[in-house]
Amino acid sequence: ASVFFLITEFFIWGYASSLLLEAISKYPKGELVITEAILASLVLIVMLLFKNGYVFTQKHKKITKGLFYGLYYLIGAAVFLFIYRDGFKEGLSVLNLAVGCFLVGVTEELLCRGWLLNEFLEKFGNNKKGVWYSIIVSGVIFGIIHLGNILNGQDFSTTIIQALTAVVAGIFFGIIYYKTKNIWSVILLHAIWDFSLLLSEIIPIKSNTVLLSNISLLGIIFSLGMVVAECISMIPFIKDIEKEPEKESIIVCAIIGFGGFLFCTVLSGLYTVSFKETYEYESMNIKNYSIIVNNYQ
Repeated sequence: ASVFFLITEFFIWGYASSLLLEAISKYPKGELVITEAILASLVLIVMLLFKNGYVFTQKHKKITKGLFYGLYYLIGAAVFLFIYRDGFKEGLSVLNLAVGCFLVGVTEELLCRGWLLNEFLEKFGNNKKGVWYSIIVSGVIFGIIHLGNILNGQDFSTTIIQALTAVVAGIFFGIIYYKTKNIWSVILLHAIWDFSLLLSEIIPIKSNTVLLSNISLLGIIFSLGMVVAECISMIPFIKDIEKEPEKESIIVCAIIGFGGFLFCTVLSGLYTVSFKETYEYESMNIKNYSIIVNNYQ
């Protein structure tokens, strides 16, 4: 009877799972949820095999401390969430995006901070030189991982820019994790930041006249602002990685950093407005929201 029950439960669970996956994949970012759930599971298995499970049980500072260290990301995310607030009207699409971004944070932070950073620290030591070497190398690997986005159809220049900015972000996340030993703080910061940036992608596009511009240049300006902001926000931690930074310096650097990022964003906006060439486009409702038909004029 127990064997029959297990077999029946297996088929019911399998059927329910297939229905769930089908429902998820019908909405934007559904594939992201499925892919990242698989990757997160694989990374967790690897961590357990390498006996890095202590990441979840080691003594650490409160999660709020890590979020405060990453204040720049919270300020930036708040601004983007306000700008793209129409995305919250998209029901299951925004839920897919939220879950997907959380799983991206879990996958990438467990891999690059929970596993690799700790492995490097064990190899190179907890002295000042070893700590910085470990943080920087794990950050570089974090950037290299983003080169894989080219396999998803992302153009080469955008991928290179994203990888370079990811290196800096990876170093900052590494500092926050090392200071707090709380993996959940960097997972949340990562997820919140990605969610705020990607929320615009699920907002339905309406027929309109838009401006054409040099997308590569816009990406460089935008990414430059992000790099500048993250570097400024890291200043309170750079002088002495072991010393607790002053709260005031964290707040000031986060605000100044975001100000620099905002300045570069405004520059990219001014560049777009100054470009005169326009085209008409028309959006169509496609099953997976993956196709936009452009009527150039």
